[in-house]
Amino acid sequence: LNDSHDIFICEMGAKLPGEIKELAETVVPNYAVITGITIQHLETFLTVENVIKTKAEIIGDYFKGTAFISGDNKYALNIYENALCEKYLAGANNKNGLVYAENVTMNESGSSFTMVYGERKIPVSIPLLGMSNIHNVCLAAAVALKLGLALEEIEIALTRLKQIPHRLSVSTSANGVHII
Repeated sequence: LNDSHDIFICEMGAKLPGEIKELAETVVPNYAVITGITIQHLETFLTVENVIKTKAEIIGDYFKGTAFISGDNKYALNIYENALCEKYLAGANNKNGLVYAENVTMNESGSSFTMVYGERKIPVSIPLLGMSNIHNVCLAAAVALKLGLALEEIEIALTRLKQIPHRLSVSTSANGVHII
């Protein structure tokens, strides 16, 4: 990275406790996004409580930035409640979030919803399926808004989203059956 770069985005995943802390202390993020917590990697974490603790390492005592945390995930809400930094909820369903979705519909072409930010609402259509994608779009929009982007800029950017192959992508068989 050099002076020509404005933003560096780094995914911090872990397979063992302590790995996110090590990454976060190296990168020293200004912003942290906790999308959700599931029971992945239980073979190494052993309990969901260890997964929660490890995900929370990104906003440990050293963290002086802003956290954006899933308002849709009960385990992430636990992290939000205990976070000592500037923090915002966002997600698909939590109306207490900085950004959330309402009027969600899905079909073989993707998802449509109304993105809500305060009193403002914008219609969104994306070529992605699944509530997890809507949830992540709302989290990303919350970060973008706090970085100073206008809601209209976010709306334009969302029109450019592309489907990721093999990630809830839809194809149609020769006899017209939709395959997800």
